[in-house]
Amino acid sequence: MGSIRQAVIVMAKRPQAGQTKTRLCPPFTPEQAALLAEVFLRDTVTNLQRADCAEVVLAYTPLEAEDWFAAQFPGLARISQPDGDLGTRMNAVLEAAWRLRYQPCVLVGADSPDLPAETLRAAFDALRPGPEGSDLVLGPAEDGGYYLLGLKGRQPSLFESIAWSTEHVFAQTLERAHALNLRVRQLPLWYDLDTPADLDRLRARLATAPPETCPATRRII
Repeated sequence: MGSIRQAVIVMAKRPQAGQTKTRLCPPFTPEQAALLAEVFLRDTVTNLQRADCAEVVLAYTPLEAEDWFAAQFPGLARISQPDGDLGTRMNAVLEAAWRLRYQPCVLVGADSPDLPAETLRAAFDALRPGPEGSDLVLGPAEDGGYYLLGLKGRQPSLFESIAWSTEHVFAQTLERAHALNLRVRQLPLWYDLDTPADLDRLRARLATAPPETCPATRRII
């Protein structure tokens, strides 16, 4: 039996033209949007590693993309995402992580490569052991979803009957958490990189941010 480790798990889809970041088209071509998805993913991993508060794990999809992820991110642990809606996939990824003795676990997407390190550290601090710790930590996104979810242990009911890909995801998840009597910590509001306007916002942030912020994305945009 190995030791228990904290994990920050990136829900990652292999960048492919016409299948990733389609809301950036137009003005970008499908190929350009896929390239942006790839640099967002690279910068997300780099950013999480720099925060240095948990082991970075890739939860990848589709299944046949394992070789691509292994080649692009050597040394990182990987968990495959199953078929199903987002809730089904997140719960399955967390179950796999528990079996690998990762605890607590924080899930993030590859849409917030500039997420402040202090926000990630606050998530793990909230999940600390003992009566002062929370059961669930949520980072609300400006579009009504969440950019981060962290749990101390199994809560499969948390992911059931949620209107995924809508502006109700965060509110419904919070309501479900309260129904389950979970102790919840909310993080500051943040944004996902989904639209051209989001990309403009990131570009403006990078104009004054330290050079180590989103280096791969910075070279592209």
